Amino acid sequence: MAIAKVSGVVGTIGFCMGGTQALLLAARRPDLAATVSYYGFPADARTESSPIEVAAKMHGPILGHWGDQDTGVGMDNVEKLRAGLLAAGVELEFHIYPGLGHGFLKAFLDDEKTPAYEQACTSWKRTLDFYRRCFARVPVAAR
Repeated sequence: MAIAKVSGVVGTIGFCMGGTQALLLAARRPDLAATVSYYGFPADARTESSPIEVAAKMHGPILGHWGDQDTGVGMDNVEKLRAGLLAAGVELEFHIYPGLGHGFLKAFLDDEKTPAYEQACTSWKRTLDFYRRCFARVPVAAR
């Protein structure tokens, strides 16, 4: 997981377990301008609490990326997390990529000849656009 602070504005991004940690941090840090999770585990027994359990405490905006073939994460868990966040009024944007599994960004972004290269590029563009939109919302005085 990475935490980026740009002119006083804080955003996070995490991949796999780091994606889970980024989601959990959104429940503890109301000052985050943006949270991005790539294939984070919505129901994770390896952590004190799972993102599904603390969804009502999360602060948005949150962007999530998952491949629909990620059996470790489970799309039913992604939907439970989405439902919990929506019920809590959390701003979110979730993207499910057909035919892709866990770790798809690294697996396909490096080689434009792979069939999933375009989907990986799309996910990264969405991430950068999300940060731009979220960071632009922060009042200048708060930066």
